[in-house]
Amino acid sequence: MTKKVVIIGAGLTGLSTGIHLQNHGIQTEIYEQAPWPGGVCTAWVRKGYTFDGCIHWMVGTRKGDPMRTLYEYVHALEPLTTILHMDTIDVTVDHETQRLPLEIKAFEQTLLELAPADAKEIHRLCKRIKKVGRSDMVAGSPKSLKSFVHAITRGRHFLWTLIRFMHVKVGDYTQRMTDYRLIRLLHTLMPPSMSMFAMLMMLGTRMAKNGGFPAGGARDMIKRMSDHYHALGGHITYRTPITDLCVKDGRVVEVTAHGKHDDFTHVVAASDMHNLLNQLLKGAYPHPVLDHLLKESPLFDPIMLISIGLTKTFDVPLSGTYDLPVEIDTGDGFFPTQYHIRSFDFDPSFAPERHSSIMVTLAAPFDFWHQLRQTDLNAYNNQKNAIATQMIDVLKDRYPGIKEAVAVIDVATPSTYYRLNNLYQGSYEGFLPVPDALNARIDKKIPGIDNLYLAGQWVTPGGGIPTAIMSGIETANMVIKSQDC
Repeated sequence: MTKKVVIIGAGLTGLSTGIHLQNHGIQTEIYEQAPWPGGVCTAWVRKGYTFDGCIHWMVGTRKGDPMRTLYEYVHALEPLTTILHMDTIDVTVDHETQRLPLEIKAFEQTLLELAPADAKEIHRLCKRIKKVGRSDMVAGSPKSLKSFVHAITRGRHFLWTLIRFMHVKVGDYTQRMTDYRLIRLLHTLMPPSMSMFAMLMMLGTRMAKNGGFPAGGARDMIKRMSDHYHALGGHITYRTPITDLCVKDGRVVEVTAHGKHDDFTHVVAASDMHNLLNQLLKGAYPHPVLDHLLKESPLFDPIMLISIGLTKTFDVPLSGTYDLPVEIDTGDGFFPTQYHIRSFDFDPSFAPERHSSIMVTLAAPFDFWHQLRQTDLNAYNNQKNAIATQMIDVLKDRYPGIKEAVAVIDVATPSTYYRLNNLYQGSYEGFLPVPDALNARIDKKIPGIDNLYLAGQWVTPGGGIPTAIMSGIETANMVIKSQDC
């Protein structure tokens, strides 16, 4: 039989998988639970205001970087796509807000003014950030001598940082510092349990203008990718979750998705791994590493997004983290201590002229919201609206007049992530990039099933746009090379 591949999920990974397979002459069909493509990489429009629920920054966007080449290959970016860069971010430590410049010399000076006793360690930290910024990213395993030479020359600082700091926790790294405020600031930028490699990558790429926001955000990026996938002959079936995989003699022989389908040779699960292992496969096919991580490894906390369209602009930062001055119960007695706010004013396509789109992120418990939506939809909606009202009351003290300028409010909860994307515990980016998870070797096949392949954020801990796309292409290459058909 000629190879035909069923792909579960039309997110970044599923689209990248489909594009690469179609480019190699292999027919694909994607089954998507939501009414649109993109998965977690999504944006939505309410009364002319656009809200991006995914992209804060993309690393590897600099021209000539191998990751930029990969983005253009799958049409996530085009050669002329404008990349927008933030100049500062706001971080609050013990009720005092620091505006951090995203330029290495000014950043270092800000830290020195905050903690002069730690000058030696600040200099070392900034030197490492600068080296990461000078380096190109390494977009997967080298496939040729040329890419290998590029990796060990122009990507050498990336590789050195990965080897040196992947296994070091941020909290362990900051033990060499003495100033409490500096330590707390760094822990706010990146939680102490996460890998120091993640922090150096985040700061290094953004300060070197190799990590920015593509004009049009997730909305335009996913449209480019899905349009390209369709142009290559691929097909997406929306509102059609796969609910069962039938395995016989070590192969998936049938998928159930609004009916039964058997016209395929391979299946790629670019979807939630807990759902795959425990629902679609009914727990009959263990994956030792994934099963362990799903039980033991910390996940990105579930969140709720409060999106607000305003009839005028305010001095809302492009990215800011602030203390909550009042208690807000985001579910079942859970009271977050901080909120993150972002403005999309840097991209004029996100709101009508002289208007503004902003978004507030709050941590929120998954079980509460998931159960409430299932049992009492009216109470669910009322609770969403009540929290949005409380949050706007908080904002009006920081931005006078903002309450009167509200034109649109839209609230997404952890249950929204589950309803549209089947995400385990509503975790939008899977496993946290803690050293143990980053060090895990996650096989992209399940023992006992020859023609089922795994891809996406659950098999590449840390999540994010680059890993989602690289994972899709890597898994597609496995299918291309397979002899199990």
